[in-house]
Amino acid sequence: MASIPLSILLTLSALLSPAAPNRAEGAQSTSSTSPRKPEGSFEDLSRRAKEALTSGRSAEALGLYRAGVELDAQWADGWWRLGVLYFDEERFADSSDALARLVSLERDSALAWALLGLSQYRLQQYDRALASLRTAIDLRVPDQEPIGREAVHYFTLLLIRSGDFRGAPAHLTRLVHLEPDDPELIAACGLMALRIQRLPSETPPADMELVMMAGRAAYSAFGLRGEEARKRFDELIARYPKTRGVHYAYGLFLSREASDQALPILRKEVELFPDHVGAQLQLAFEILDRGTATEALVPSQAAVRLAPDSYVSRLALGRALVATGASEEGIAELERAARLSPDISEIYVAMAQAYASVGRVKDVERARARLIELTAKLEAGPR
Repeated sequence: MASIPLSILLTLSALLSPAAPNRAEGAQSTSSTSPRKPEGSFEDLSRRAKEALTSGRSAEALGLYRAGVELDAQWADGWWRLGVLYFDEERFADSSDALARLVSLERDSALAWALLGLSQYRLQQYDRALASLRTAIDLRVPDQEPIGREAVHYFTLLLIRSGDFRGAPAHLTRLVHLEPDDPELIAACGLMALRIQRLPSETPPADMELVMMAGRAAYSAFGLRGEEARKRFDELIARYPKTRGVHYAYGLFLSREASDQALPILRKEVELFPDHVGAQLQLAFEILDRGTATEALVPSQAAVRLAPDSYVSRLALGRALVATGASEEGIAELERAARLSPDISEIYVAMAQAYASVGRVKDVERARARLIELTAKLEAGPR
């Protein structure tokens, strides 16, 4: 994905500071600041900085903004312009420092958090970048604009790298429509489908064909082109019939398409790779939704053995136990799931149903109250 041009960044900066001027068309920037420290009052430096920026004299503007923030460290617009100018010159450490000062002054600036995260990403400070970009997205940085779209793009890549395969799909679905045929996005879709915790740029050349084939199939699925996705998944399995994650990716797609073919495909993944936690879990949930409840016990128990501290494993086993009549054992598993992840709504749905099956009315009410609380929190959005 191409970096954001300075002209676009400065246009978007009007969202942060309405009086912000744009960079003149065709202007050139250099990587050096003025050799002498600019002098003058804060008002004079501010005026001259804006004039230099408007005229495309980026190096001069940078020196003037630097002098301005030295006189007034609370000058938010000055820190923003420095962050933008440094970012354009690929001085990402300096950009990160300036934007960190800005977000300490204006905690609710989605654009500032976005550009800070993008600077940190380019410094390969991936944990910091993930946190900053998450804040930008929580603050609803506009993904229709280039800076917001780039923020969502790299945030999604970092979610995949961190193993957050539950959070990434919603963003991939959006990006498929915002960035048609972007090769890096297609690779990200492949990594997501195969559950590989890696950036596209970290993918070894020997794995790239597999990742891109899986990516094109998943890209079609995220784009809601079902028949095309099915064809590409069939081609993927034909090319890589014994590769980890291939049948799981296809089975997950078929499950979401409510296809009866999902179960045999997921069973094949488990047969090939019994230590694949995601496949065991998806098989258990698929059986609970479409098969015989007792059959769900085997994969859900396997998931708990493989990932005992995963709330999803405990949720699957709890549901399977309740569905087979072992309600108290199932409730104990669901309560473990709630202790592991107390903010997951689907746990409380399952708990309310389980409590109701054994007549624990007060516990049903408590589970429903917690569910209402979580729903209200979700609807309110991030603060």
